[in-house]
Amino acid sequence: MKALVLSGGGGFGAYQAGTWLALEESNWSPDTVIGISIGAVNGFVISRAARAADLIDLWRQPPHQIENTNGAGFGFWKHSSLFRSWLEVVVRKHASQLPTRDLHIVMTELPSCAMRVASGTEITERHLLAACALPGILPPVRLNGKFYLDAGTFYHLPMREALATGATDIIAIDLLKNPPCRSIRRARQAALWLRNLIRQETTEPTAHELQRVRLRHVGHARPLGSLRQCFEWDPSRVEALIEAGYRDTLATLRDA
Repeated sequence: MKALVLSGGGGFGAYQAGTWLALEESNWSPDTVIGISIGAVNGFVISRAARAADLIDLWRQPPHQIENTNGAGFGFWKHSSLFRSWLEVVVRKHASQLPTRDLHIVMTELPSCAMRVASGTEITERHLLAACALPGILPPVRLNGKFYLDAGTFYHLPMREALATGATDIIAIDLLKNPPCRSIRRARQAALWLRNLIRQETTEPTAHELQRVRLRHVGHARPLGSLRQCFEWDPSRVEALIEAGYRDTLATLRDA
């Protein structure tokens, strides 16, 4: 079974639209999609029979409120309402389409810090919002009496969840393969270590577990942008991110 794994990475998400174009042209189609944070949003679109052009258009089209900012974009931490508007557009365009691929999105439950997976038709706009609810940017989201936030608080690539689907051929699109800020990476690693220690479990698969699958890891050779740009929607950078994702994916498929 083929699985497409989509990492978190906020404003770098247009890169995954470029990777989807490269995969489409290469006739590689997943049976299941596993997403975390912004990867959950892109995964939702892909799971609903979206072609690469559909996903690219979503990243090219800003929320209508941005028309009043002269195309300057916005920072998620300042204008979370604009991100919500964009997410609403995404769901409205694609929710009526029947899923053609399995979809699993990963969230963190509070206060236990347990990783929870929502799947298939149970996924709503609020689930996607919860998957992107990064502390300090978007508040935790209440679902069925419990609060959830972005699992990217601890880790950004849901590989263990991909293995749990039984996938044997995995392509992982990692927006943060080379993170923009070492201090943030160290802080997240420390938070993940503490979380795993408290819960007596691990989130990352072992090398032995990964030996059972064919894994291709797509990411850019350099950071896709600055730390600030990771938390911004900037229309001037969308085309460059799409192109980078497209070229990096073709190179990975060619070299595999």
